[in-house]
Amino acid sequence: MALIARNTEWVLQPDAKFPKRHRGVPFMLVSFLTLVSVGYIFFQSSLIFTTPDLTLEAPIDGALLSGERILVKGTTIPQTAVSINEYQIYSDEKGNFEVMLPALKGFHVIDVRVANRIGSEAQVVHRVVVE
Repeated sequence: MALIARNTEWVLQPDAKFPKRHRGVPFMLVSFLTLVSVGYIFFQSSLIFTTPDLTLEAPIDGALLSGERILVKGTTIPQTAVSINEYQIYSDEKGNFEVMLPALKGFHVIDVRVANRIGSEAQVVHRVVVE
């Protein structure tokens, strides 16, 4: 029911309706904002729940190296802690990391690990021989 003014008289009219153009606007706005919010949440959660990217450029797996140090170089998530055989370093703003590890002659396992914000971990293992 609606109260409508007609010639200075107020009349109670039971079937008063709003114009059609105004009925769907709030519903469409709420639907659009809900759709955008759900899409954003899904996109962000997919980034969080996947394992982080980790590539090791050096040393090459199975390489025969000489010297007293091993260059470990790679890329991962920008500004993230990288664990290399119990040594902890951080990747730069582009995700690059590089460190020289001391190495005696013989067989070595290079274990590189990186974890994202929720603890999902990526690991790369290379084996090298230093002569």
